[in-house]
Amino acid sequence: MEITKIQENIRKNQEKLQKNETLLQKRIEKAVKLSQWLKENNISSKEEAHEIGYRTNNWEAYDNFEYVENWLSRINSYKDENDIKHYGNERNTFESEKIEKVKQAIETWKERLVKENLIQNRIKNLPESLKSMSEYLNQIWSEYEINRKSNLKQEYEKLGYKEFFKKYSCEAYNHIHKSDEEIIKEVALDVKFSILDLLNRVSEVAGEVEDWECIRWNGKALNGTLKGSKNNVRVETIVAGGYNIQRLHYRVLVHKI
Repeated sequence: MEITKIQENIRKNQEKLQKNETLLQKRIEKAVKLSQWLKENNISSKEEAHEIGYRTNNWEAYDNFEYVENWLSRINSYKDENDIKHYGNERNTFESEKIEKVKQAIETWKERLVKENLIQNRIKNLPESLKSMSEYLNQIWSEYEINRKSNLKQEYEKLGYKEFFKKYSCEAYNHIHKSDEEIIKEVALDVKFSILDLLNRVSEVAGEVEDWECIRWNGKALNGTLKGSKNNVRVETIVAGGYNIQRLHYRVLVHKI
């Protein structure tokens, strides 16, 4: 997920937190205020409030009593976000739990922001060999997926809805309806995580890599050796797949030497 989207989620949850806290406080203050008003006017039952409203045609007392009664009833029962009713918990405890959930969501998004910043920094500082590999994978994978969309679309038009689903998956049907821009964006994400996975596997065996100068991308494969803080390693690429079979992919092996 892009950093800007994570930041936007943090902002939205912070706004939600403030709104929930403010709303809870207002509800409590209103219930306390109206309870005091009822006490001062010697109104102790709904029937009394109704009688005053009927006699004076002023339903303020009834409305106030109803609000307080409704609030008090929520102390003993409430519905959660899944519309499931619960009993025996205080309403303000439930509201506080909702607020706590938002706080936890904010912390989760902040953690994701830190991780995404690290990922972006790692991608930005890729060695030249991996940058070349990344560019190549983006190109050939995008071409393959766009070509696959075209072929699937022809199949759908030939077979029709029912027959198409007998032969192909839901993913294939959804792929037909993606724009080229969406496909390119998805491929870029696949490439990014493929490169990160390679970096992580190299780090597991080699430790901290001092330099990548001896790793070469020859236009089709990544091969070579490198020196790490734990071990020296040899990188070897196995190529598999291709057009009309499956998306061309690379299995990069990391050997300790």
